[in-house]
Formats: sequence, C-alpha cells, structure tokens
Amino acid sequence: MDFQPKDYYEAASDRMDQADLLYSLAAEYCQGLEDRRYAWVVYSAGLAVECMLRAYIRRVTNKFSSRHDLSRLFVESRLDTRVVEHLGKQGYDAGSPVVVERLTRLYAAAGVVARIWRNNYRFASDGVLIRDFLDRKVVRARDNKGAKAQVLRKQAHLLLLGAGTIIKAGKEAWT
Repeated sequence: MDFQPKDYYEAASDRMDQADLLYSLAAEYCQGLEDRRYAWVVYSAGLAVECMLRAYIRRVTNKFSSRHDLSRLFVESRLDTRVVEHLGKQGYDAGSPVVVERLTRLYAAAGVVARIWRNNYRFASDGVLIRDFLDRKVVRARDNKGAKAQVLRKQAHLLLLGAGTIIKAGKEAWT
C-alpha cells in the first residue's frame, strides 16, 4: 500500500484521538481492571507521533531510513524546522521568545515520547510493558511499588502529553 503524506497526517490525528479516548475510558469505565487498561493507550499515542513524523518525511521522500525509531524519525522529519518556518510566516523571528519556547516544548515532547514508546509494544502485555520500562530505566524500581495500573497510567499520561504536543505542532505547521 502506498501511503501519501496526507494519509499519514490523517492517521496521526485519528490515532491521537483514539489514544485520548482510550485513556479517558480507562479512567472512567475500567475500575475493576486495574492492571489492564493503559497498554493500548501507550501504543496508540506513540503510533500517532510516528504517523505525523512520517507525514512530514513523506512530503520530501519515499524512503524511511529510521523505520520505527522516533528519535531518528523526528530528525528526518525536520518538524522543528517546519515549526520555525510556520512561526516565521506569522512574523516571529527564529530567536524570538515564542519560537524558542515552542521549540523547547517540542524537543522535550520528542524526548519523552522516544524514551517511553517502542513499536513492538503492540505485542506486549501490561506485564511486559512494566518489565521493559524497568529494564530501560523509564521507571525506577522504587517507583514500581504501586499497582501496575498506576505505573502504566503515569507513563500513558506522560506519553499522551508529549504526543499531543507533537501532533499539535505538526497540525499547525502543515500547509
């Protein structure tokens, strides 16, 4: 299947909406499923980011050398450059406080998302996610004292915030 930039862009928006919805539903309706409610949120939010970055890359080339590595896809996408260009069209200089603040938030979000998300999480149980978070030191062992749902909920929330920042930046700069 040949995905065009707009296809990736629309998928990014869809996946982000789905991740937000799943997070809200988990908090509201899954009270009895304490350890089984956030894994798909984690995967969907990261996938939304991957789709947005691919949309920007696909505008320039058909080749993705980074596959599912969000840090590398972020660099390849040049989303930060696109954000600066977009803000420049609104009259902001590259060194203005508005641009610096926007880029700072974008870089921080990209770091959070890349630190938490892995493409193979689509195969992972909640237990595997927790184990991977511990192995990669995304969470510390002492932070894992509570229920698995608390650890997953916190990481899902952080990932949603970061993904939301990237998706919003991608939408704003899309022209």
